[in-house]
Amino acid sequence: MFSHGYHISDSQTRIAAWRRFVARARRAGKTVFTRGEQDQEWNVCGWSKRNPPQAFYWSALFGLHCGLDIWNIPSNALGGHKLKEAIEIFTRYAGQYDPAASTAAFCALRRGLDASDKVAFDEAKFGKAHRRNTERYLKIAAAFSSRGAKQGDPPKALGHGMKNRQRDDYNDVGWGIVRGNYCRFLEQIDPDQTSIGYWHVGPKDHIFSRFARGFSHASGKKAMHFRLDKRFFGGSGRPQAVRLRVVYLDRGSGAWSLIRRTPTGPAAAMTVKCQNTGKWIDKHIDITNAVFTQSLPGGADLSLQYVSGDDTIFHLIEVTRLISE
Repeated sequence: MFSHGYHISDSQTRIAAWRRFVARARRAGKTVFTRGEQDQEWNVCGWSKRNPPQAFYWSALFGLHCGLDIWNIPSNALGGHKLKEAIEIFTRYAGQYDPAASTAAFCALRRGLDASDKVAFDEAKFGKAHRRNTERYLKIAAAFSSRGAKQGDPPKALGHGMKNRQRDDYNDVGWGIVRGNYCRFLEQIDPDQTSIGYWHVGPKDHIFSRFARGFSHASGKKAMHFRLDKRFFGGSGRPQAVRLRVVYLDRGSGAWSLIRRTPTGPAAAMTVKCQNTGKWIDKHIDITNAVFTQSLPGGADLSLQYVSGDDTIFHLIEVTRLISE
């Protein structure tokens, strides 16, 4: 199921079971290798065929989040370079299970609206948390509609994995879906307490526009903190040469900074003033003095911080080694 799309119901249970299996195999000294096939749903189901590049891109991120090594894409989907971004990011991370030997780490920002979550979605307000309570799904989507959430095919949201994948439109509320970001070796700390989710934001049908997170400075959410897996650099306090990449929506006139720690203390790796072009901007910087010891506030290694003006919305943050250890 990890190779068939993304935002699939019951993913929490499925991922937890898979990770327990992998842990048992490794304790037994076994090597785990995974392969999955995407089928012709990409050209049949509405959520995919209306925007195949976006569907494959987020499917790639979901597959990586779940630990997929080989992803078999139907040959008739591979025309031209329409899937270039999906193929490139999957290839960059596929098979990299050991943080100490991995070349990069990423966190793709999103919020999954999980109808089974009674804490986030109180039953008194949203209705009983039963899988087939359609009204609960619709009320949750409506609560976030101002930030783009929608429930385009409610009956399909009620089904298990196979039925859920057959949705004819976008369903932003599911049952037991991944609630947070898709990531590999780089996680956001307390995402819902430090940022807000967006759906279908930015240029229509852009691959990055499916999900995002942003600041909400009016409610005190002015910094997003990220923690690199300690094994990535082995907890060493030595300065590291890395490429830091941030993908953000250039909307409004807000300013923000990416903060990292140097040997002498926190410093801005980049500070950006948005120009209100309405485009997704992919920005990176190479630095040689980053220290990854989880010593920024909240135990972070990197922070996106609001500076002024409008709230900025982000798609992804990535760390890539420039020098092999």
